[in-house]
Amino acid sequence: MIPADAKTAHTTVNAMADRYGMSYPGVIGWTRLDDFPEPVDKADNTLLYDEEEVDKWVRLNRPGRWLAGQSGKDLARLLGLPHGDPEDLLTLERIGALEGRYLHREPTPVATLRTYINNTLPPADRVPDDGLTPAVQEPRWFRRTAYRYIARPRKTRSTGAAAVVAREPSPQLVAYLDAHPGMLTAAQVAELDGWEQGLERPTAITSLNNYISRGLLQQPDRKRGDGLEPPVAERMWHHDSVLPFLVIPRRPGRQPSWPTTPPA
Repeated sequence: MIPADAKTAHTTVNAMADRYGMSYPGVIGWTRLDDFPEPVDKADNTLLYDEEEVDKWVRLNRPGRWLAGQSGKDLARLLGLPHGDPEDLLTLERIGALEGRYLHREPTPVATLRTYINNTLPPADRVPDDGLTPAVQEPRWFRRTAYRYIARPRKTRSTGAAAVVAREPSPQLVAYLDAHPGMLTAAQVAELDGWEQGLERPTAITSLNNYISRGLLQQPDRKRGDGLEPPVAERMWHHDSVLPFLVIPRRPGRQPSWPTTPPA
């Protein structure tokens, strides 16, 4: 039995499926893996798992599902999308624009998004005449719902040429950014990009400059002599500005090749 004063948060297979956008059988498959956290208790014949331990496992082993399970604000930081209240109401047009921004392409057409509803895009969280406030005049989705849709694991289709589809950040990249909450220098961006692109060396600074000119990498958020405080001695980027660039596979077939010791 769970002690009355227990502070550990628990989760169930059903709760995991809902949080990470998985099917019930899919989560059952996770629980049968050797390294998945063992149940810590049982309530009414339902197995209980340590929620924090499960989230750590998903983050390391299923980073795309982990991203899908984060709140709207957490996803905003990781995806380079606007921050806001998780329950902000977004239209299909706005969701399409945000998806285009995340994938570095034109906005997804509303007509296309409509075909995704009940498939990859959940049904609207709010609809006209649903009796809730504020009233809405058209279907709308919570920001957290929209960001989970945008962060969903994606498959690349072969069309004769390599399709460029943003993939999930590697667990090492997520861990690195968490451990380095400050801004990133050009040298750091180059080294991180080299590892994420499956190279054995950092991306050349001249290549970074080329990516900036092509709009693949955002202009630096700070630079020497920009008049802002505190002063900086070189170009620097916020995590939100860099992550969308790092997760675009520009070299088909390459996978992240982080060393035993990630970049310092």
